[in-house]
Amino acid sequence: MWSGDSYNWRVNKSGGVIGTGPASDAEEDIALSLIFADLLVNKNVWQPHTSPKGATYAQRAQSMVDYIWNNIVESGKYLRPGNQWGGSAFVNPGYFAPAYYRIFNEFGQPPTIGPDLSINATGRPRFRRALRLASRPIDETRRHVARFDDAGL
Repeated sequence: MWSGDSYNWRVNKSGGVIGTGPASDAEEDIALSLIFADLLVNKNVWQPHTSPKGATYAQRAQSMVDYIWNNIVESGKYLRPGNQWGGSAFVNPGYFAPAYYRIFNEFGQPPTIGPDLSINATGRPRFRRALRLASRPIDETRRHVARFDDAGL
């Protein structure tokens, strides 16, 4: 259920909220779906849709990407499983979506680079460090597999 800035992670059979706050993997999936829906509207494949509160696909996607960045990504690189726990103290790679971060970086307004070169209220560079951290397990796996290939296994 939409809470005004994110989706609550758990509802009962009748739709009542029984688990408040977002689950980052679901928020990422929904944001990406909204970005794709906006793309389909822009290509005239789908009809535009405006939510009851007046948000287009693009506007809702941008608000979700901003929410993820501002409330779920800790210190510009650690993805929390939710907005209330995890982060640098508890990293769960099951919540990572590295391919999504590339798309999130390209979606929205042109970036305005701040003095620290990473915090950016409107776009592209802000998911760069999260992408690097999320890609680390994949890169390490590739490195280990290559080592076995070199050994003739």
